[in-house]
Amino acid sequence: MSCEKFLRLSQNSSVTKKEKNRSSDDEMTKKWIDANTKKCPNCGTEIEKKGGCKKMHCYDCKHVFDWNKL
Repeated sequence: MSCEKFLRLSQNSSVTKKEKNRSSDDEMTKKWIDANTKKCPNCGTEIEKKGGCKKMHCYDCKHVFDWNKL
């Protein structure tokens, strides 16, 4: 095998591994977002609640809503 062919194959292999890792990271992020956030009923922005009362304010559209009713 020539050096050029080896280099090309090893680069393709590492790109594939990076793509697989990125895909796995993306899937884990999506699962976390789905489990820990709710969408603003007005604009759809994902919102995380870290405690406090159930009254929420969307940072994007300023809509006020009840966290428990979503």
